[in-house]
Amino acid sequence: MIDGDSSRRRLIPHLLVALAYSVVALWAMRVVWPAPATTLPLPADLIGSEWRNVQISDQEMVVFQIARNARAILNNPSALFDSEQCYPMAHATTLGEHMFGSGLLGVLPYLLTHDAILTYNLVVVLTLWLGAMGMYVLAFYWTRTVGAAFVAGLLFGFHPLRVGDPAHPFVVAYQWIPIALVCTHRLFARERWRDAAGLAVAIALQLLESFYAVLALVLIGGVYGLSLMVRHVRRLPALALKLFAVGVASSGVAVVVFHPYLQTRATWGVLQARQSLLNDVSSFGFGGVAYPGSLMLVLGMLGVIDRIRNRRWMRADDPRAALLIAAALTLWASVWFIPIPFTTVSVPSLFFLVSRLIPGMDAVRAGGCLRLGVVLVAALLAAYGVAWLTAHCRRWIGILTVAVIAAGALVEIFWTPVTSASFDRSTALEPWVARPDRDLLDLYADAIEGPVLDLPFRFDSFEMILDFMGHCLFLGAFHEYPLAACYNSFLTPVQSAMERLAAEVPAAGAAEALYALGFRAVVVHEEVLKSSSLYPHDERLRSVERPGPRLHGRGRFVRIGRSGTHVVYRIEDDRPVASDFAMLATSEPPPVVAEVGPPLDNIELDFRNGAEVMYRHPEPLALTALQMVWTDAAGTTTLTSPISLLLPLALPPGSRDRQRFLTPIPPTFGEYQVTVAPVARPDLIIARRAVRVRPPPPPESNTP
Repeated sequence: MIDGDSSRRRLIPHLLVALAYSVVALWAMRVVWPAPATTLPLPADLIGSEWRNVQISDQEMVVFQIARNARAILNNPSALFDSEQCYPMAHATTLGEHMFGSGLLGVLPYLLTHDAILTYNLVVVLTLWLGAMGMYVLAFYWTRTVGAAFVAGLLFGFHPLRVGDPAHPFVVAYQWIPIALVCTHRLFARERWRDAAGLAVAIALQLLESFYAVLALVLIGGVYGLSLMVRHVRRLPALALKLFAVGVASSGVAVVVFHPYLQTRATWGVLQARQSLLNDVSSFGFGGVAYPGSLMLVLGMLGVIDRIRNRRWMRADDPRAALLIAAALTLWASVWFIPIPFTTVSVPSLFFLVSRLIPGMDAVRAGGCLRLGVVLVAALLAAYGVAWLTAHCRRWIGILTVAVIAAGALVEIFWTPVTSASFDRSTALEPWVARPDRDLLDLYADAIEGPVLDLPFRFDSFEMILDFMGHCLFLGAFHEYPLAACYNSFLTPVQSAMERLAAEVPAAGAAEALYALGFRAVVVHEEVLKSSSLYPHDERLRSVERPGPRLHGRGRFVRIGRSGTHVVYRIEDDRPVASDFAMLATSEPPPVVAEVGPPLDNIELDFRNGAEVMYRHPEPLALTALQMVWTDAAGTTTLTSPISLLLPLALPPGSRDRQRFLTPIPPTFGEYQVTVAPVARPDLIIARRAVRVRPPPPPESNTP
């Protein structure tokens, strides 16, 4: 009984810390609590800024993704990668951040509320709280001091980089790295299977978060794990099986999470050749966006000094030296370059060096987010600094010291004048009313029974993608059906094909093609037609309904209702559908002659459905390897070039899809017949074109 009472007493400080972090996390998000299912938080710094709309669109997409991930985990985990956006593309989640970890945090809130906005707000709070608790566990494990660990958790969990970016909770979700570090040391020190299991679980949970956090885990955990292997080299034979099990489990999760990205890269030629956004080294200084914080740096320096002067830590596997090296590597990976003092020479970013070796790294957009890994290490060093300051104090003086330091941390984090001066940003948030009108949600619930095409549907402008696509996804979080809208960093030929198809609305053929693809509703957003400078005269979409009864075998759009500027139409059709490239076979004479010039030029080809039934692209959607054959007037094949195209998604009988692409041109001018056939079926001609190759222009004369 005494032992039980003693255990409970030892547990009380930790519970109080958890409660304190909960209060701080709730207070940090206080702007949404008057209406948590209606409002979302945005940085107050963005008021009046052109970046505010970008943040809103990002946030709308994240609300959608977290809600659909939570729903998929509850109902159909195997469909996690089949995000409802970018329909009819498969594995659309791989075009951006997967956010599986945030979706996992949202499972219970979504199960209880079935509300996307409330789930999102609770996930943001949980992310802040878990980050603080993770650092507390790590710091307490090493310092055995509640006060020092509490300060470390406060400094890391509520750092302005985390609190000040509520629109991207997955980017700052580093909460499982501290737990992985603890389990790693326990495994080497105690050689127990339970610690191996804990390490595998922590790594798996971190792999479910953002790719930025995964990179930080590799750098920080890799350096620390290597240091333990060197120090405990004699234990490696006894640990081999456990380390192997951890490696197999972690690799298995990594393959499940990241292999679909590589598949998408191989299938569509995307997720590559992208410039990542990094930091300047100066941004880690006072007033920079990556600044760890004055209090954290002072305490961290004390922690380093204590490490240098106190040799006893060497016998206890003190992690500070290894983690300092890890922090240096993480900083190196998060900056454009590191200048060498007193020279004009600089060292290029580790991020760029690694990108040449690891497939997919060149798709990562914001490598600068690795800066939070530096903050993580600095927070642990700060815990050592607090432990040193309070080590020889009387108990009440130690408590007072921790209280003063914690108060200073809260001031630096939350008092806007100090925060803005230190971090070039504040943690002040503003609420914005995000919830759609009740009438619109009711209309969606009553009228929509399948995949949705939101109109206008175009990807030809920054304004269209940022201001409109995110909004469409946000509405998708409520109607829960797949939708063509696509808010991602990469676009595939599927989106281009859908854009061409959407341009045909309101023609009957467009209704038939959309129906064949599975679409059952069209939503016209009149607010875009009215406000956007891009579509001032697009009267086609003012009403996509055609009066009169539907003709047999012809599709149409039927207006169901309106809510504000949103008009919903049901798509109707009864044509039979078939999927076979043979339906595109053509024996027609080539259309009008196209003129091109060597060595490369654009050419247009028409693909026509010559069958009497509706054509739909066979599953799965992918680029088809084609062979383009150039035949001159004498009937001689002069050029055969391979091309890869996404063949038409859907075509009614007699309809055409025109595609334009860049291709090699024969060097000899004259008349040619061009035919295109699948490589797998070279006898199946699916497109023809008469082409005239222009003679080369005469050389410029230098004669005056």
